[in-house]
Amino acid sequence: MIAPAEPLEVALETPANPAFFLLHIRRHLTDAMVEKYNRTTMARAPRWVQVFFAFQPISNVHVMRHRVRFRTYKKAYDWTRFEGYLLERLLPESLGKVRVTQPVASDLRRSYPTAISFDEPLVVEGRTVSKVHPFTAAVYAIDGVVELVCRSGELVVKRSPLYGFDEIERQLRPLLKKSY
Repeated sequence: MIAPAEPLEVALETPANPAFFLLHIRRHLTDAMVEKYNRTTMARAPRWVQVFFAFQPISNVHVMRHRVRFRTYKKAYDWTRFEGYLLERLLPESLGKVRVTQPVASDLRRSYPTAISFDEPLVVEGRTVSKVHPFTAAVYAIDGVVELVCRSGELVVKRSPLYGFDEIERQLRPLLKKSY
């Protein structure tokens, strides 16, 4: 991964499960639903991911479209020390300059009516699955979209907390109007 000229926008999140810590990144990280790495498989991880294993309590790193999930060996962990180490050393080493922002965590999902009919609900969390239909492939290609749930006549879009629906909807509206 090449460090950008401008600081990369990131947000930190400690989810309800105290064994996990999330790093949201305003950049497309992978086409896979998830890339999983642990201390045994870290040698095949990209260099920017290998750097995270320098922090001893990290047992697993999961890279998703716009976020990285860290897991510790412990059932519960105080991530305060990791946050400082992440911001001061690991992120600059792996991604270059970063700017920490507050994620917009409310309103992460929105539902839209669509003329497309799906026989069964379809959940899209990776580019491979998105390719089952041209419409889902086009919607999933929009930066900031991390998940789609497609039902007959309805599309539910989940966004990354670093992207606003205003950004996503500019590209989504024409797709919803277009007939597939």
